[in-house]
Amino acid sequence: AIILVADCSNKQSFDNIPEWLSEVSKYTEDDIRKILLINKSDIDDDLKQVTESDITKMAKEHDLEILDVSAKTGKNVDEAFLTVTKTLMEKKDKEDELGTTKKIGGRGKNKLFAHKKTKQDACC
Repeated sequence: AIILVADCSNKQSFDNIPEWLSEVSKYTEDDIRKILLINKSDIDDDLKQVTESDITKMAKEHDLEILDVSAKTGKNVDEAFLTVTKTLMEKKDKEDELGTTKKIGGRGKNKLFAHKKTKQDACC
């Protein structure tokens, strides 16, 4: 799962989401769950630069789950992390059932944790 955050009072932060998704897709599986947090849900509507229509369109175009959050008040912050945790647990359970559980780090082939051997890694 991946969490992206946009500031509803800053249209540019929202408009950058497709670029971030493109970068994320280089290092993740196609079926990764994507959650977009729209931060500052506590501010007055007249200060918001991102409309509900913008958000709905982005969600449909990029298969995003949307949560309105407020870092200031804590609204839905826990929910965001619980959603990711639930997703990871469900994925692990499914992989365990299929016998396809992947190891992270170590000798695994995870692109984000890849380690090239050097002479220093060699024994003796």
